[in-house]
Amino acid sequence: MKKRIQLASVLFLLVIFLFGCKSLANTLYFWITGETGYNEWTASLGSKGETDLITNFEGKLSFVNFNGFMHNLLGHKEMNGVWKTENGYLFTPLSYVPDDEIQRRADNIKGLQGELASEGVPLLFVVPPLTVNKYDPQLPAGVEDYGNDDLNRLVEKLEQANVDVLDLREKMHDEGIDSYDMMYRTDHHWNTRGGFYAFQRIVPWIQEKTGCVIDEQILDLDNYTITTYKGWHLGSRGQRTGSLFNGIDDFELITPNFATILQRGDQVGTYDEMLINHDPLQEKDYQSRYTYDHVLEACYGATNLNSQNDITTLFISDSYSKAVIPFMSIAFKNNNYLNDTVTQDYSKDVIMANNPDVVILMYYGEYSCNGNGTFNYPISTD
Repeated sequence: MKKRIQLASVLFLLVIFLFGCKSLANTLYFWITGETGYNEWTASLGSKGETDLITNFEGKLSFVNFNGFMHNLLGHKEMNGVWKTENGYLFTPLSYVPDDEIQRRADNIKGLQGELASEGVPLLFVVPPLTVNKYDPQLPAGVEDYGNDDLNRLVEKLEQANVDVLDLREKMHDEGIDSYDMMYRTDHHWNTRGGFYAFQRIVPWIQEKTGCVIDEQILDLDNYTITTYKGWHLGSRGQRTGSLFNGIDDFELITPNFATILQRGDQVGTYDEMLINHDPLQEKDYQSRYTYDHVLEACYGATNLNSQNDITTLFISDSYSKAVIPFMSIAFKNNNYLNDTVTQDYSKDVIMANNPDVVILMYYGEYSCNGNGTFNYPISTD
């Protein structure tokens, strides 16, 4: 018996040693090349060396999955800063944003609206739903989340300033739609159905402001094919908890059944050819949460050669727009995009260089109220 224990101990230490050696080799490779394998999420540790080592730890995903399995088995609602709602959606609780910060953001948007109005360009502020539903939060006992409260105060200030606001949280509620159906269970993004719903609600505002004409079949989801990739998308929150804590999301690809033809530079092709990247749909990769981002990464900047109008839309947004703009691209002539999480200081001149007929601001809820650097629109003092 004693020999068996000794042998097991030696084998255990050998496994730990081998994992450590491979992890160290991965880290050295990272330091030399800057390339890493699984690096979707890593906790900030005491030093850069420690953080780099755990970032490149061999078999990291397997350890995260096992940890998530044990948390789930024990009925835990929290892991690595991520909580599970009572109905099974992962979320990160959002903190209260002070009124003065909410007011600053509202003032910036109001100022931008005024500058664009001087050029005859209307502006719309779109509020997508958060994972936590405003009217049915499903929060675990004792957990506080201020995301919807922050958004409520921002919307109130914008409406008081006569800024056009499309609050999709309210639209869904009024129409009896469960916003959870529009969200991924493991991601902070909405899904492609959520993007199509937003598209359907944005288009009437554009038509009202511009008087443009679009083909009505484009607005009907029955005119699209929905292809479901089962168990394909492990989102940003699922990466922190593993696939065994809350499962894996399906990914739905929505493509039109009617004829489309778009152009980008010298390339001409259909919706499917020009706006969809099929590479991430060839093989499952649970080490990346970027199914959503990568499949839709080519959706910007195409000209619709079948368009019944000459309207150019401009989205100032973040990755939430990726689920919306593909459909905009077959409804209007041109659809441009400025990423407010990369470059934040958008002057009127920068915006007008895109020749927009309408400008749409749309952000993930956390960025709307508490993002770093967003909503910086330098207003002219002339």
